[in-house]
Amino acid sequence: MPGWAALAGTARVEWAEGPPSGLPLGTSEPFLRPDSLPLLGEERVVRIRGPFFTDGRVPFRALFAPALAALNGLDEHPELIRKCGMTACTPLTVLAQGNGCAWLRVRVEEVTKLVEAAPMVDRPPMDRSSLLALPAATEAEFHTGVTVLAELIHKLKVPGKNPSHPLGRLEQHLAARLPAIDQDVVREAVHTLDRQRLAGWARQPLVS
Repeated sequence: MPGWAALAGTARVEWAEGPPSGLPLGTSEPFLRPDSLPLLGEERVVRIRGPFFTDGRVPFRALFAPALAALNGLDEHPELIRKCGMTACTPLTVLAQGNGCAWLRVRVEEVTKLVEAAPMVDRPPMDRSSLLALPAATEAEFHTGVTVLAELIHKLKVPGKNPSHPLGRLEQHLAARLPAIDQDVVREAVHTLDRQRLAGWARQPLVS
């Protein structure tokens, strides 16, 4: 498990694929582990190892990793990071306990994929990022801001080849990677950038 997960206590949570037969309390006893992220509102069974502190029915944070990554670590299976996530779980029932371990039935309150939590690109330098955050006072600032956006799009490495220009694939790519993003805002931004591209970066106003 990552060091930050161990510090947060989440490395002490192990996920099971349904209630394991006999609810093994020994850490060396195997049990079936899930491969898919838990769903919001779903009830799942987890094993926790002490010391583990939680405040009654208050949700606790728990890292989810699919079976192979949970057993062997992400260093051995880096491709599985897309199936990992941070969850918030409310304890519902203690199913069994002993030997410093306990099996709980929990309800999943939050799920955040690790690939969504991590930045998709590095933040531009302050003098460049300010061009994205502040209104353009002049046409020159507008064109410079569009150039910064184009640089970010290049760094996103939008997959696919159809349509040929990445702008045409950007909206679908961001919707897949960031489901909660405001797609109307993305669509408007892509439309503005595409107008600029088709204008051949001509220094003429795109807005009146």
